[in-house]
Amino acid sequence: MKSRGFTLIELLAAIVLLAVISLVTVPALIGVLDQSKEKLSEEQKLAIENAARSWGFKHLYLAKDGVTPSSSFVTLKDLQDGGYLEDKNLYKNLRTREKNINNVGVCIEFKSEQYVYTFTENVSECE
Repeated sequence: MKSRGFTLIELLAAIVLLAVISLVTVPALIGVLDQSKEKLSEEQKLAIENAARSWGFKHLYLAKDGVTPSSSFVTLKDLQDGGYLEDKNLYKNLRTREKNINNVGVCIEFKSEQYVYTFTENVSECE
């Protein structure tokens, strides 16, 4: 009587082959995922900076003597409350997976006759 099935050697060879394929593909997949998270983070920061620019058009102005504050900031919460960011879940810190918008914002500096907007996770660092 002929037995139909796989021998132990065949099963071990298949398992070893799957393990080798996994060892090659998993690190590459993790690298792609990390790159996409980094790109998403950069796009979120750019969207927040653009919202701060919109906020700045309305709230920043030159003083009567032509001097403007050299530094200021706007928080993410202010941008959301003011309607400059429609997506309430826009910012998510991808490294720690936390949503904390209390100190997140944009530093606004007046340099070379123009405002410069820089995203920061701690607005207390703005000069």
